[in-house]
Order: sequence, then C-alpha cells, then structure tokens
Amino acid sequence: MKEIKLPADIDRLGDLYAFLQESIACGGVVLPECKYQELKQASEEIFVNIAYYAYTGRGDVLVRIEAGPTKIKVEFHDSGKAFDPLAFGYGGPSPHNPAHNRGGQGIFLVKELTDDFYYTYCDGHNKLTIVKAV
Repeated sequence: MKEIKLPADIDRLGDLYAFLQESIACGGVVLPECKYQELKQASEEIFVNIAYYAYTGRGDVLVRIEAGPTKIKVEFHDSGKAFDPLAFGYGGPSPHNPAHNRGGQGIFLVKELTDDFYYTYCDGHNKLTIVKAV
C-alpha cells in the first residue's frame, strides 16, 4: 500500500492525481482509461469535500492506495470534523429540489462511480474508502 500526506487544499489536486496514477502503475494494474477517469473523479470529489468542510483551519489528508489485480482501494484519512457521508441520506438529483439547494450530489456521484464506498470514524479520524474493480 502506497501513501501520501497532502495539505487539505484544492491547490494540491495535481499531487493527488499524480499519486493516483503512479500508485496504479506501480501496482502493475492495467486500468482502462474510462475506469481511471471514474476513479480520479471520485477521488477528486472526496478530496475537495475534505478540503472545504473537514477543517476550520489548516489540516492534512492522508491518502493510501492499494492497487491489486482485481481492485483498487483508495483510503482518505483526515482528523477534521466527524462526518459520515453515507449517513447523509441523499439519493441523487431530484426535479423537486432547486438547483441551488442540491447538496449531496457529490456523494451520489462517488457512489455511482465506484464499486464500493464505506466510512469509519475511530480515534478522532475519518476514514473514507472507495473501491474500483479492475
């Protein structure tokens, strides 16, 4: 499992993308471009949410990637406010919900782009994990 610690800052998205691509390549995984783009988009959504909402000041995100022959697992660890996105209860876009009040679409998107998505909170740390089948 490879890991990188990044400041929770959207200006560091390029570092996240590079780490994601490098980790997949080092794992010897051949991932079709469309699946890579889905994993990249889901990872971006999670990282951006942590950057915007986890901390009231500065904080870090520890990203761990395990790339295997059948799946890629990406974990996001932060010590910001406890927040379980799966408990958010958002089921996706609705025509009855005004566009300016559609919070949670990112969570819906991550669920749609990944094969598994789970959350734990332990010892003051959020751990959000996404899994993409190869």
